Amino acid sequence: MYFERTGPSPIDQLLNRSESTSGDDSPVTLRDFLEETDIISECRAENRRLLEYLGTSKALEELASIVIMRVDTTPTRTPPGDDLGPLEPYRIPSIASEILASEVDWLSERIVSTRSVQTLFFDYLRAVDPGRLDHNIGSLMAKVLSALLRSKHEMFLSHFEDLDDALYPVDLILKHVDCSPLAEVLIRMIDGADVMRSARGSEESPVSISGMEIFNACNIFDLLSKRFLACLSARVDGVEVGG
Repeated sequence: MYFERTGPSPIDQLLNRSESTSGDDSPVTLRDFLEETDIISECRAENRRLLEYLGTSKALEELASIVIMRVDTTPTRTPPGDDLGPLEPYRIPSIASEILASEVDWLSERIVSTRSVQTLFFDYLRAVDPGRLDHNIGSLMAKVLSALLRSKHEMFLSHFEDLDDALYPVDLILKHVDCSPLAEVLIRMIDGADVMRSARGSEESPVSISGMEIFNACNIFDLLSKRFLACLSARVDGVEVGG
């Protein structure tokens, strides 16, 4: 027999508590939301109250910090029968990345316009030495960056143009190009935002003029060659690059 759920969902209950001024309940934190199993579905269903909560600069910065594990990401509870084993520490960062990569239009625009997510990601890449990047974190960051490039392509790339060094983010990604998901971000940069279907039914992405201009300006093929030779030299010397 099917029983329809009545009353507010767990997410709505948290939102109600976060908006309460009675002081009877303990303060609601972003982690409380991330521990709820329906957080992603509620986000993609465009729960407006939830999006407004997640779309604040403070929440976006915290989500990005969780993705790069700058804060404690140990789950306070694990769904029964859903232990991820050695990947369990990445459970909460993975959920945070799914929210940032949800491609909900309003939220994506907030992420790109506040720029805090991109800044935290690029600062993280700058601080990590080549070959020392945690590839799980790299994959989560790449998921978010690729999603933003798909949904807000030109708006995202305009952030590069406003930097003192517009080529800086490209250099950082190239620094960790041995992490294949990040390498795919470079490809996504020259893909257009929309996907066109050809007469044969295949999908073809128009080339992004802005992306190509950035690549041409930084002489990307020369940089890729230098990075490849550096990796090759390290391997010849008996040092394993990447992981």
